[in-house]
Amino acid sequence: MSRVKMSAVCLVLIISFGVVGSAGGGVTFDRIYYVAPDGDDNAVNDGGLPSFPLATIQKAIDNAENGDIVKVAEGTYYSVLRIKSDGSFCR
Repeated sequence: MSRVKMSAVCLVLIISFGVVGSAGGGVTFDRIYYVAPDGDDNAVNDGGLPSFPLATIQKAIDNAENGDIVKVAEGTYYSVLRIKSDGSFCR
């Protein structure tokens, strides 16, 4: 996947999980999931720490809920992404 396409996927993931602006102009969210090519999708790792990222974007999507952010590190990821969402951007 090209760098431009990967950037577009990252943007879509962030938008899809409902980043909501707060009254102070900042961004609020519930949780951040980290993904990196050298990550690990095992049952113990939930991807909530940058030092222990998940290996696949799909695992992060499956864990994420409305209001969460998925941060994807630079790298090559081969998968078809399935986002199970009702399409709402806010709670």
